[in-house]
Amino acid sequence: MTGLSIKDPKREQEMFASRGLVVFLIVVMLLGVLMLRFFQLQVLQFETYQTRADRNRIHVQPLPPQRGLIFDRNGEVLA
Repeated sequence: MTGLSIKDPKREQEMFASRGLVVFLIVVMLLGVLMLRFFQLQVLQFETYQTRADRNRIHVQPLPPQRGLIFDRNGEVLA
């Protein structure tokens, strides 16, 4: 039974290193995708999102002009 439980430290180290490399490459790839998306949003689509932000921030509200009587310096109505 002891023949089945013999460990191979070199093989275990190689497996650990290969798994670590795969995980590292996946993380680097995901960070690359994230950076490309940031670039797309911040640089390539800047004007689109700036326009959207301005529309959210600036609201044009037409105000009717205040009409009233026009008086001269003596207090008499001109119009």
